[in-house]
Amino acid sequence: MAMLLALAFPISLIAVFDKTLPDKLRKSALFSIVSMLFGMWGNQSRGTWLFNGINGLLITLRYGLSNIKYLLIVGCIALGIVGVVSQHDNYVDRFKSTFNTTTDGSNLGRLYVWESDKHMIVDHIVAGVGPGLWQRTYEERYRLPEETQGLGHSHNNFLQVASESGLLGVLGFFVFNIFVLYKSIRMYLKNYNPYDLSIIFGWISFIFLFGSIDYTWGNSSGIKIFWIVMATMLQLKISHEITDKNKSTI
Repeated sequence: MAMLLALAFPISLIAVFDKTLPDKLRKSALFSIVSMLFGMWGNQSRGTWLFNGINGLLITLRYGLSNIKYLLIVGCIALGIVGVVSQHDNYVDRFKSTFNTTTDGSNLGRLYVWESDKHMIVDHIVAGVGPGLWQRTYEERYRLPEETQGLGHSHNNFLQVASESGLLGVLGFFVFNIFVLYKSIRMYLKNYNPYDLSIIFGWISFIFLFGSIDYTWGNSSGIKIFWIVMATMLQLKISHEITDKNKSTI
């Protein structure tokens, strides 16, 4: 749920702001945004709050610099949300715990497993422990006594890939993701379309941001939805380019 909110929120926000998209789609995206805000409230995922806040700010600045109305509307909504949340200590404490690395159990669990990953990677630096063998190897040789949650993965895309596939695997994983972002950014700077921008923010959110605190690449349902969304954006971009080309030849 949390990782999908991190993926869908920036894409929906782009759809709301971008005037080149049909009005019905923009209204549907606005309804989705409101629904996702309730979802984030109920889900209580600190990572989703943080990453969607960052993405929301960047996307609002991107469109707000050319339309001050967007900045004012989002600013008022953000101030309203902050005002309501600040009146409830449990939500304030929940957000503050995002940066608590001394007593918060969830954060400590990740720090412990990342420490174990470091040793696992050093011991199997070239090819890793093997795909699908992380949990067994972790439990048998690398789990720290302090890690009492019994985590089933690294809670980090790059550490998980490096542990299972070594430097060879993580290098390929890194190059592939950077290549996709490079191509999307390059194409976006050429024609400023919402589809490439959605791929950029969706990819960064799912693979890099939320993927820094969870193993999104290995989440069976999450990664399938991610690929479907990215493929949809690519197809919409191609259809948009064909339509524009046909209009220019008429």
